[in-house]
Amino acid sequence: MSDKALPTHRIWIIDVTRGIAVLGIFVINVQDMAFPESLAFYLYQGSLEPKLDKYIGVLFEIFFYGKMQGLFAVLFGVSSALIIDKLVRRDNAPPEIQFYFFRLLWLAAFGLLNAYALLWWGDVLFKYAVVGVLLFPLRLLSTKSLLAILFVGFTLITTQSFLEYTEILNLQERAVDIRSKRQRGQPLSVDEERLASDFQEIQADLHPDFSFIDEEVEVKAGGYFRLFRYNAAQAFEEQTAIFVTEDFLEIFLYMILGLALARFNFFAGLGFQRRVYIFIALVGLGVGVLVHTWLNIGLYENRLDPVGVRYYQLFFELGRLPFVLGYLSVIILAFRMSLLRSAGDYLAAVGRMALTNYLLHSIIGAAVFYGFGLMQFNRLVRSEVVLVIALAWAFQIVGSVGWMTRFRYGPVEWLWRSLTYGMILPIRKR
Repeated sequence: MSDKALPTHRIWIIDVTRGIAVLGIFVINVQDMAFPESLAFYLYQGSLEPKLDKYIGVLFEIFFYGKMQGLFAVLFGVSSALIIDKLVRRDNAPPEIQFYFFRLLWLAAFGLLNAYALLWWGDVLFKYAVVGVLLFPLRLLSTKSLLAILFVGFTLITTQSFLEYTEILNLQERAVDIRSKRQRGQPLSVDEERLASDFQEIQADLHPDFSFIDEEVEVKAGGYFRLFRYNAAQAFEEQTAIFVTEDFLEIFLYMILGLALARFNFFAGLGFQRRVYIFIALVGLGVGVLVHTWLNIGLYENRLDPVGVRYYQLFFELGRLPFVLGYLSVIILAFRMSLLRSAGDYLAAVGRMALTNYLLHSIIGAAVFYGFGLMQFNRLVRSEVVLVIALAWAFQIVGSVGWMTRFRYGPVEWLWRSLTYGMILPIRKR
């Protein structure tokens, strides 16, 4: 396969959106790099932090948490649809669909490198590669079938959350009765003792475990190999149990959403008129901001109440889906304006190097926060972490623009592409 025959699928606005998503996801990931896991977000640390830092945490949760992951998954679905279409419908050549799966195989390898060697246990690349395999057969489905899958899937997520809420509500009611019975001096059955113990464990899980926090701080202040062992156990759980029980369905659904949007030519601006994008932007962001503001206030006020926490979590996906669609529409509308064309070119350069920049996040986090770097783990407040984010963004934007003026691909993108097609591709621009 010659370089000219390789499938190309560059759409400028997709690169812009990918650049925004990869920068935005660092806002969330850096908090897990900067703080102990149980204190990474504002819910438990808010009462200990200055007001400014608490408000920053709230804004991060409302505008970034879950939304950047959603954008990333949608873009992965869109890109997969474009790549599959190019591979299957190459002019005057047989389809070479094996390259799609080679691409996913090497993406999974980069994910394992990121999760273990680069010490980012929260890596998503491995998960995306696994779920991405399912997108190939789903390309055969009609658009109506894809929309039906989305409806059923999001209904299932909401139903599952509701069932978890009712289960813990019933458990709390029984625990109250058992506590009252114990106070009256009445004997408890084995089942009642077990139920009371289960509810106490659930309540305890909502309180930060400071012995575990002290251990985490000690490990992350130490050397690479000790941290590697500590991180590996967490990464393995994230890629197995947590992936299957918590992440798989939502990643799958947002990728399906990307497939559906590709069918509508959503990013090419051909599927809808301008007023439709405006409507989606206003309604999506309006609903998303209102729901997630209300939700986060409720979560903070009920952060030590397992029933209250489960109740507000019911509404997370109901707010995130319109939020993601609103973000996509705003980006398309905003960067169609000639005024933002230059800014869009900068972000597109970041997006064309999204894999390189995503892996670079792990290197930046390790260099700034861990013991073999600048040792700032659990030493900064949230407003100081904002400075780290701003410096990282500036470095990645300037670096990406400078690199892409000279080269065809980002360095890791070039390696990924060369491994996928089994040849050393030219990287310099002619």
